[in-house]
Amino acid sequence: METHVIEADDRLAQVFSHFYTVCQGANAPMLLQQLLPNYELLLVLNFGPELPIWLRDEAYTIQRIAIIGPQPNPVADDIVLEPALLADLWAQLADKPTLYDRTRCFSEYAINYLSPVDTTMQPLLDTIPHFRRTLVDPIKAVAQQHSLSTRTLQLRFQNQLGYSAKKMIRFVRFKKLLAQLIKQQPTPPDWADLVVTHGYHDQSHLIRDVQFYTGLSPTLLVKQLADQTLCISQPGKFY
Repeated sequence: METHVIEADDRLAQVFSHFYTVCQGANAPMLLQQLLPNYELLLVLNFGPELPIWLRDEAYTIQRIAIIGPQPNPVADDIVLEPALLADLWAQLADKPTLYDRTRCFSEYAINYLSPVDTTMQPLLDTIPHFRRTLVDPIKAVAQQHSLSTRTLQLRFQNQLGYSAKKMIRFVRFKKLLAQLIKQQPTPPDWADLVVTHGYHDQSHLIRDVQFYTGLSPTLLVKQLADQTLCISQPGKFY
């Protein structure tokens, strides 16, 4: 299996972070992986055979296009299959001979549909860099910057994104923990050190987050990481 992570065009940096491409030969054996929960909206474009996917024990088939909504935990389920609005985009991409041509075509297509940023959305966009530092409350920092109350900004965040900034901070902290577990393999993790490094209250707090996002114990998570049976969203520009 061949994979690539390609950064988004700078003109689209506030729309999406990167392309993640997967290519597998026609005669390669089926690869079954668990997609870990995330707070990102995924647009899946399939140019090969039908792609089976399971969400919350429900089976779906991606023929050409799927939009998978944020999956904050193992019981979340939000998917749109074959949206007619994107059929023309898929046809244009399918006609391109190389990966470079497809990503460039996608970017130009997306840029044509960009709209000016609503002024009420700008404070939300300004919170993005703050999520790199999970020990800093992005809502308080940006509310002060824009002379808004924290309550006003919290409501905008919840209404526009469908989840709170607090939940996003929790997820980003877990994603950083996950990245460190992957990086330090095959060295056994020092859980006490990870608790301190990532700002957990104690080891029980860390265990609860691992179980919430994966349905696994920390020990089983490390084993599955080693076995490469998990599909993990790649780090983007901001987190």
